[in-house]
Amino acid sequence: MLYVARVGLEHGGPPGAIKKAEYDIKSNTWGGWIDVYDDEYDDSNLAGGITSDGTIFIFTGRWETWDDFKDMGYVKSTDGGESWSDYTTVNILPLVHAATYGRLVDMGGGVYLQTIYGIDVDGIYSSRILRSSDSGASWSMWSVIWEEGTEDAPGNGIDETSVAHIGGNKLVALARRLDGDGYVQQSVSSDGGASWSRPEDTNLGSPFGTKIPQLIYDSESDKLIVVYLDRNTYYIIASEGDASTIFNNAKGWDEPKILARNVDLGYPSLTKISSGKYYWLCARQYVGAGFTWGGFYPVLPQQFSVEITPPPQQISMGEHSLTVMATSQGRYSGASMSLTIDISQFSIQADIQVPQLIVIPEPIEVSGKVYHGPDALQDASVSISFRQSSTTVKTSTDGSFTAIIEAPLDLSLVGPQGLTITVEPVEPWYTSLQTKRWIFTVNPASIGLMLVVFIFMGLLVYTRVRAKPSRPRKEMAIPKAIVPEPSAITPSPRPKYEFTGIKGRILSAYLNGLEVVEKVTGVSMAPHTTLREFLKATTPRLPGATKSFTELTTLAEIALYSAHKLDKNTAARAEQIATIIREELESGAA
Repeated sequence: MLYVARVGLEHGGPPGAIKKAEYDIKSNTWGGWIDVYDDEYDDSNLAGGITSDGTIFIFTGRWETWDDFKDMGYVKSTDGGESWSDYTTVNILPLVHAATYGRLVDMGGGVYLQTIYGIDVDGIYSSRILRSSDSGASWSMWSVIWEEGTEDAPGNGIDETSVAHIGGNKLVALARRLDGDGYVQQSVSSDGGASWSRPEDTNLGSPFGTKIPQLIYDSESDKLIVVYLDRNTYYIIASEGDASTIFNNAKGWDEPKILARNVDLGYPSLTKISSGKYYWLCARQYVGAGFTWGGFYPVLPQQFSVEITPPPQQISMGEHSLTVMATSQGRYSGASMSLTIDISQFSIQADIQVPQLIVIPEPIEVSGKVYHGPDALQDASVSISFRQSSTTVKTSTDGSFTAIIEAPLDLSLVGPQGLTITVEPVEPWYTSLQTKRWIFTVNPASIGLMLVVFIFMGLLVYTRVRAKPSRPRKEMAIPKAIVPEPSAITPSPRPKYEFTGIKGRILSAYLNGLEVVEKVTGVSMAPHTTLREFLKATTPRLPGATKSFTELTTLAEIALYSAHKLDKNTAARAEQIATIIREELESGAA
């Protein structure tokens, strides 16, 4: 299923663009936004549809500001939305400020209709029909559904209008009331849209709040189906009815059904996907955050929703069986179904700083931060053990901790010694973490004891040597040792990696910045060094790029560990920072 929408901020704000996204019905997943058309103007208030020959028309108005309307036009695709034509303007006179709404209507024989509403040069408001009789090659204003102040069609004022062709020359139009309050309005035409009845109240909605309808006709069932947004209750509501009945009676719609509650203010869409099955969608009012509200219609008779929260302390990780049972009712027997679900936990990360060398019995200070992606873990238990000593602390609100552990006075405690850190989060959906760090210990007591032993052995050897008679010694020339010049220590070449996607761009930018920082500071990142440890080690040696390298390190950590989706702007920012670091450090080195 193809969905086309304006992506941008509010009317008259930064220019909006026309983009498309594809929805896979079987997997219930959306693809990302793909550009359809964009220019220097605000492209807004989209309408259109698919003709019988498969051509897709997307109508849009273009604004410099909300009060400064430029023109109206369309782009089209003849290959299912893979490629799009250039923008083509449409003559909409007598209107001078207008917008389209609703689905394009294919009357057959190359005749297409598209609803439009707006004001003329005298400020008179109207809802009209654009018409093409040559398969969309040219368009012109054709008829008036309603016009402000006319005696032959006073009715209730309307603006956004959606039209459906129900066969022959019959058309049904549903519209939003111009004054913003009241029921959905209905008008009909018996002559292919050349003339229209006076708009009247339907039984859709209530006397309060504006209702914005989207209407389709299903020829298979001979039904009209409407979905509309009630901006008084913020509900998405649907209804249907026999097309002939509704054509003759504006209040002949079936009892409306609530599809969703507490949605945003965006306009709704509706399309048929299979026999008797439709899909509705209401994007955010100012699209930019994806698709939030959508689903199948009919929905209430076939679907239910139950939320189950298993007790975290009483359930093990791994695969579990979930069984849903419906009890028998009346003449209907019961039913059950079992599904296998996998319960797992989120992994956590920790940046830990320990001293590289200590002198016994000096206490050991351990500090760090515990987090999952961008989220800090508060009140997590951090246990630290070193030989026979141990201590436990809690993380603060930002996930950081500092602990002091006493080193035992042990004569065997000398050289590299392991320090174990264990993190136990409070939240059961996080896994625990255990890591080991090595500290080189210097023990004065052990060194003193070793010196005593060495001195004793030396005296013993010296005494025995003195006790032996001396022998004449030959003079022998000792050649002067040639000490080879030490070769310059060069960091091992880092393996070359190929990264792809937005994440790859961020990591490549980090490696570019890292290369310059290593060169300027003389500090090489070892394989076991974390990004945060390397940042701390090089910060004192960076002449002027500390802030830039800190931000680049943070972006790389988010790319490596965060589950949040990254965008192109984040990748561009990482590449920009890498360039700034290179310029700052190389100019400083020069």
